[in-house]
Amino acid sequence: MCYVDKPTLEELIAKNRALCAENAALKRQLSDLTAEVELLRDKLSGGGNGGSAAPFIKPSRQQRRAAEREERKKRKQSFGRKRGSATREVRHALDKCPDCGRPLSGGWVAGKRQTIEIPDTPIEVIDHVLIARRCGVCGKIHTPSLSAADGVIGKMRVGPKLMSLIATLAIAKRMPLRSIQRLLESLYGVHISLGEITEILHKVAGFGKATVQDILRKIRGSPHAHGDETGWREDGINGYLWSFSTPKLRYFHFERSRAGAVAQKLLGICFGGVLVCDFYAGYNWYTGPIQRCWVHFCAT
Repeated sequence: MCYVDKPTLEELIAKNRALCAENAALKRQLSDLTAEVELLRDKLSGGGNGGSAAPFIKPSRQQRRAAEREERKKRKQSFGRKRGSATREVRHALDKCPDCGRPLSGGWVAGKRQTIEIPDTPIEVIDHVLIARRCGVCGKIHTPSLSAADGVIGKMRVGPKLMSLIATLAIAKRMPLRSIQRLLESLYGVHISLGEITEILHKVAGFGKATVQDILRKIRGSPHAHGDETGWREDGINGYLWSFSTPKLRYFHFERSRAGAVAQKLLGICFGGVLVCDFYAGYNWYTGPIQRCWVHFCAT
């Protein structure tokens, strides 16, 4: 038989005291945790008003910036406005103290501001003086002939830069001639008559005529060309703007008529490639391969 030693009375009393002390400590810990839970519940419920939403606390500016820096992803390319290369520097400093009036001198750079401004330059009138010189060998007198490289175009009194500005305003910006005239007067103080502006535009068109014809010639020789036309108003006249283009070339032509004879005249008999167009009957004269526009084709 196996005999188990029974604890004595003193051992049982000591163990009972230890368990009572442990139970008291656990009760105190439970009381502290219960108080902490009640405190957190009050904060989450908005101060004990029975609401379920937490009160809104507006973060400070420093906290918002810190959160933005943490959440913002780094961009591969910065889209901030870049500073340009300064062409002129203007320094600003106070000569006298605004409080006591004592003269001020020296100082240091406290900050910079950059602005973009247009120059206030009047029109430049240039006298091109031709110097005649006699050759000491043959005795002939030679006088230089001026060209666009010298800033002179034919017998025009307007230089190439001013002619380019007028052409850009009239063609690219589609400004009326009177508006161009008033703009030049207000900006540069120069008066150019409407007839002279018209003559300048004719002159510029003449300079680009060879380039335009070369573009049309290359389009006629391309393996395919896109043709289209749209309503257009030119010099107060309603008409149509015809367009023929390739991936690298564009040709535009204004005509009052929308007849197919216009397209036939522009492409001519030299074109033998694929003509890409819509279902307008003005292109049916072409007997070569025609590719209808997919947008119009699906719409039908």
